[in-house]
Amino acid sequence: TGHCVDLSLDWHLYQAAKLALGNVIDVASVKQLQAAASAELDPLQKQLTVYLSEGEMTDDYVLRNIDSIMSTVRRANVALQ
Repeated sequence: TGHCVDLSLDWHLYQAAKLALGNVIDVASVKQLQAAASAELDPLQKQLTVYLSEGEMTDDYVLRNIDSIMSTVRRANVALQ
């Protein structure tokens, strides 16, 4: 598992890092990232619902589709964070 940290607070002692963050963290870029993540949630939820249908996740199905399943789970995790 990972940890979320606010780099703008944790790096406040490092002037170059603080300046670099200031160049990329602004309201417009945060809104753009949020919109992109939000747009991904609906299709990801639909795909996860397909995977979680009763009887769908058999050992054979998971082994044959592990790449697709894991990709969907990773993308959903990123979008939710």
